[in-house]
Amino acid sequence: MNFLGLRIATFNLILAIVTLPPLAGILLMENEAQGLNVADVGHPNGASLAYSVHLLVMFSMYALVWWLLRPSETACPTPVKRDAPNQQRMFQRLGWSALLVNIGVGFFLLFVVGAADVVRGVIGKGEFRANLGELGVIAFMSRDFISPMVCALVAFVYRDCEPRPRDRALLLVNFAVTFLVTSVWGAKATGILKVMPALLLVVPTTSLLAAIILAGGGFVTAVCFGMLYEDLGLGDAVSFVMERATVGAGDSAWKIWDVREITDAFPPYWPTLVSAVGGRLASALGLFVRREGYDDWYGYDFSAVATLVTKEYAGTVEVMTSNVTATVFGEGVIALGIPGFLVMSALAGLVIAVNRLALRSAEKRRRPLLAIVAANFFAFSTWSWLDSGGITSLLNLPHLLSYVVTILLASWLLFISRMSWRRQEAPTVGTPLLSESSR
Repeated sequence: MNFLGLRIATFNLILAIVTLPPLAGILLMENEAQGLNVADVGHPNGASLAYSVHLLVMFSMYALVWWLLRPSETACPTPVKRDAPNQQRMFQRLGWSALLVNIGVGFFLLFVVGAADVVRGVIGKGEFRANLGELGVIAFMSRDFISPMVCALVAFVYRDCEPRPRDRALLLVNFAVTFLVTSVWGAKATGILKVMPALLLVVPTTSLLAAIILAGGGFVTAVCFGMLYEDLGLGDAVSFVMERATVGAGDSAWKIWDVREITDAFPPYWPTLVSAVGGRLASALGLFVRREGYDDWYGYDFSAVATLVTKEYAGTVEVMTSNVTATVFGEGVIALGIPGFLVMSALAGLVIAVNRLALRSAEKRRRPLLAIVAANFFAFSTWSWLDSGGITSLLNLPHLLSYVVTILLASWLLFISRMSWRRQEAPTVGTPLLSESSR
């Protein structure tokens, strides 16, 4: 058997990328590594065992729900032969329209929002993010929803046609422009994350060898951006990316567990759910007062609460420029203690399973709008929650508005490309749908 030829679901590959590095980071912290997001030098405290139990419960729930509810092949519509030339013309119209949209998004982010200053090194990425002001909502919507979901729409439709060289070229150009447009804020991995929805749809399964190549390409890209935005040499950039991917992914969760071991005292968790309505709207409704002082509203945002816990409640810390990755595990410890955090682990497994079921249904029933929502929900919303905690990152009012706006835009792109937004038949040409190995 060719081990490197073993096929795995791209969905599960991405899931492993977001959930396993924190375990490596926690293990390093328990072996006395210097924290990246915390000031501590690590020491053994049992966090690695607790996180492993969290993963066991989460993956078990995911596997159980997927096994019970996954759609059978017989439930899929009967394939219907299509007019391949006409399908290719529609793809070309969609691909060029989407490309223009993403180029427009790029100009908006660079020259209206001011991301060009980050690229030139005039302003730091954290400072830029913290001072977006009134344009922040539109900027985040453009980067996190419009650009990746429009690219995902192109990827979805690409699989419906028998690709020619120029079709493949148009798809690759859409990937490249989406990557560049979403990378201009200075984050090393953002561009990679924003092409993941499209990757999920165009390559639902992949070989282990291809996965290794993709991971290597992502690492090289992150190193290059580290050299650009952090002004580091090659060796330092490699070390920084490796440290960020391991220690930086797990030291916050390690610290949260350590605080529980020492004092078992955290700020109130439940007020952070208020952030589901959005910071500005919550302030307007009087749910909390948003002023300059950190203690006025930090308690209503989980990212801020996690930052204050890991930074030992330093009153001068600026949470908007921090990069704390508390993970769902850390959120569960703060919210529910022990063994209550396992309830959050089981909920995470349920969310992952439902997310994949929605994606599978969209692919099988050829529903492009559901497909791009499910793909972006996993690569952005679910990823953000698993990585940083804060259950309101799954669904909140600003995100809901962003999904609605992007769905309307995607519907318009399908309309001008003369495509149906809901097609029941499955394609008979092009890349096949999910293989048996991904079920």
